[in-house]
Formats: sequence, structure tokens, C-alpha cells
Amino acid sequence: MKYYLTILVLISNLIGCARSEGPQEVQIDQTLKIYYKDTQGRDLLSIWQNAGADPIRWEDLLAARAGENVNFLTKKDSLGINYIEYQAGATRLETSDASTMDRLFTTEIQVNYTTDSLAEVHSDTLQVIYRLSPTRFFISKVQYNQQLLAIDPIGAGNSVTVVK
Repeated sequence: MKYYLTILVLISNLIGCARSEGPQEVQIDQTLKIYYKDTQGRDLLSIWQNAGADPIRWEDLLAARAGENVNFLTKKDSLGINYIEYQAGATRLETSDASTMDRLFTTEIQVNYTTDSLAEVHSDTLQVIYRLSPTRFFISKVQYNQQLLAIDPIGAGNSVTVVK
């Protein structure tokens, strides 16, 4: 009888463990697409490349060493418009949001670019704020030269447009 009672307790514990939920899978949505356009809506990346410029270089402003490069890709969308795709690589400084208990991570990048072959370098600042909730890691805000940029809705590719 003791053995039956022991087996019954072990089986009920196993069933109880099988029902408990393990760690939830976190959805990661960290790819950012940045379009550069002029006030008439023209693709500036294309214009700058055609002018013989090496248009854009990124530096990590939060890196331990000054001048750390940040990698990104230049791509074309289905309409043939150039954009920069950034996934990861720059230092992320962790903060927290006391109102939601989510964790926030900030990346700051200096964007150095030339607009023509004369090689005059212009500098801007890109700030990306990520939010980590129990179920998602995603881009929460994007600021360019301290101006908040509108991010396309979730699932639409996290694209922003910088107008110069």
C-alpha cells in the first residue's frame, strides 16, 4: 500500500510539473529601416551615391572606445528606393521603466555623411530606444537629431524616414 501511495504522489507531481508553463518565448523585432529623402520626397541615398560620395558612416557613441564603427546594410525596397537596414551592433545602455517594469535599452549613433564628392562631412545623431517586455523585445522610439520619428506600425518593418 505504501508503494501505491508513493507512486500516486509521484505521478501527481509529474502531472503538475507538466502543466506548469516554462519560460515564454520572447518575440524579437529589432530591425530598423531608415529612409533618407529630401523635401520633394526624392531618395537622398541614391542622389548622394550618384554624386560620387561615400555617403554614410556610423559611429557608436556609447562604445567603450571612441570611433567604434557600427555596421548596417544599404538595400532597396520593392519600389527601388534605397534605405539603410540596421539590426544590431552598437552598444545598448540599459535603463528601466518604473511605470511598466519593462527594461529599456538605448543606442546612440553618430551618423557621418557626405552629400557630394567634395567630402564635406556632416554629422547627425541617431538614438534608438528598445523595450523588453515579458513577451517582446522591440524598437520603442527612434530619434534623429533629438526629433522623434514616427515608426511604422508593428509588423510593417519598423521603418522611419529622415527628411533633409
